[in-house]
Amino acid sequence: MQKKFDYSKALDLLDDYDHRTLKKIDGNIDERKIEYNECLKVIDKLRFNQESSLFAVERDTR
Repeated sequence: MQKKFDYSKALDLLDDYDHRTLKKIDGNIDERKIEYNECLKVIDKLRFNQESSLFAVERDTR
């Protein structure tokens, strides 16, 4: 039952992200920045990326 709850929370989070309705949480600002190309390298190494042609496919933002 816990897995179903966790899965539901994850889907809600993704849905909020897609609709740009995520709420900013209180916390500390981290001054470290990661470059876009560095992000792509990390994503490319993820297991899901190796197992699926749908994971980590960039959307056309134009």
